[in-house]
Amino acid sequence: MNLNEGLNRRSFLKGAALMGGAAAFAGMVGCAPQTSASQELSSTSDSAWDKEVDVVIAGAGGGGLAAAVEASAAGKEVVVCEVMSSATMSNSALCAGMIQGACTKLQKEAGIDDSVEEFDKYLTAVAEGFENPELRRLYAEKSGETIDWLAEQGAALSTDRLSTQGTMVDYYTDVTPAVARMHQNADGIGAGFTEPLRKKAEEQGAEFMFDTQVTRLLTNADGEVEGVIVADGGKEQRIKARLGVILNTGGFSRNADMVRSFMSPAMPGMFNDRPVMGSYGSPWQQGDGIMMACALGAKLVNPWCAYNVAPGLERKVEDNSAGYISMPGIFVSTDGQRHVLESGRPTENVVGDVWKQPNGYVWNIWDQGLADATADFGGPVMYCSDGFEEELSGGYIVKADTVEELAAALDLDADTLKKTIDDFNEGAAAGADALGRQGAMPLMQPPFFAGRVIAVSPDTAGGVDVNTNTQVLNVFGEVIPRLYAVGNMVGGFKGKVNAGCGQALGWTYTSGRIAGQHVVTLEPLA
Repeated sequence: MNLNEGLNRRSFLKGAALMGGAAAFAGMVGCAPQTSASQELSSTSDSAWDKEVDVVIAGAGGGGLAAAVEASAAGKEVVVCEVMSSATMSNSALCAGMIQGACTKLQKEAGIDDSVEEFDKYLTAVAEGFENPELRRLYAEKSGETIDWLAEQGAALSTDRLSTQGTMVDYYTDVTPAVARMHQNADGIGAGFTEPLRKKAEEQGAEFMFDTQVTRLLTNADGEVEGVIVADGGKEQRIKARLGVILNTGGFSRNADMVRSFMSPAMPGMFNDRPVMGSYGSPWQQGDGIMMACALGAKLVNPWCAYNVAPGLERKVEDNSAGYISMPGIFVSTDGQRHVLESGRPTENVVGDVWKQPNGYVWNIWDQGLADATADFGGPVMYCSDGFEEELSGGYIVKADTVEELAAALDLDADTLKKTIDDFNEGAAAGADALGRQGAMPLMQPPFFAGRVIAVSPDTAGGVDVNTNTQVLNVFGEVIPRLYAVGNMVGGFKGKVNAGCGQALGWTYTSGRIAGQHVVTLEPLA
């Protein structure tokens, strides 16, 4: 079934769009709406192009792969340009292989009663008014079809891996009952979806150019996107796209300057020497696709938004990488005391409580006992180096043999910190924590560790505005001809709160399919 069937083709001038965002963004990154880049190469001359295809796709993540399968299935000549060395390094490939959707064949086979209306109610509730209603509804309506399609492409999905978990279980059940919409592939990793799609696209004739970055969009005298410039092995190539260009370059969670510019809360005393949000996602999430679209006047929506915001620890300022706190010790403010419930939910609220503390941060303190107890599950802070060696040498984590030494390293009052830890240990042992935490482990076994808590996420979830065909819109709500955007670089597909694991994948594959299906309906450029 074509995912565009029966959908309203409205423009999106309502919602949480930031009409001035593109101009601000352009000023920050040094780009602005520009004259036709193709004027430099005289687009009427075929000899100006190094390569000509029907569709150029920037990024071999889930959305790009879905678009490649759909476009190549229509018999079109497709090239996928990926800046990394393989299709196994995107968030889509590295995640846990979970995807959310309603009214799938597997749900029906398992006897699960679900509906698009109830799923949409849930998505509306978690968005809290910060989403684009048309994109939210698009996802609710088409996500089930997408999951069925993934199974048809070879993804190993079965009824025994259907589940209900996370936000959908603990919150918003007063709006709509929790339903098993989480579909996890048998591989337990996102590559269980991406690899079948890559192979399918290749079988259908799509070409993959790895270690190749799309650096610029080229337009003709009519303002249509007609090609790209790519950097490949130190040399540039100009590739013509007779039908269109699809951007699937992800968000900007690894771009410290962009995170600082768009995601720093305006709070008195808030630290600003480092970004307030780090990333444990794919290493290439620099916002390059968003920048290129902004250079053509694209409108930005919700650039402050991220996917699955949770407490974590800084790792490296250079690449804005971070560790995810999977099992917290205790969160201690600059007064040496606990004020934030470490295990609170949703995790977005925990991060908000952290930001409200003096200077906008707290210390996460844990001991060797917690490290040992969680060793088989990635440790108390996931996505860090073995034994925290890199983080310790970089000064992002401190280590001490005694509480007194730890206090000195953190510039905290030693007596206050010792009392805080003693009180926590007493409450943990008695099952009566002062902040109401359940199942906590006492911190008694040296050495002790500490790191500054920041917000972390796999990626941002704000970016360019698109319509229900995933065509990019400019600041006036008009289509930028022959330019599409899918996945996490799109703003408005989600709102404030994470709907649970699998929301981003559901949107990524759904939007990628739509782009691939729509671009092939265009008349080719001469």
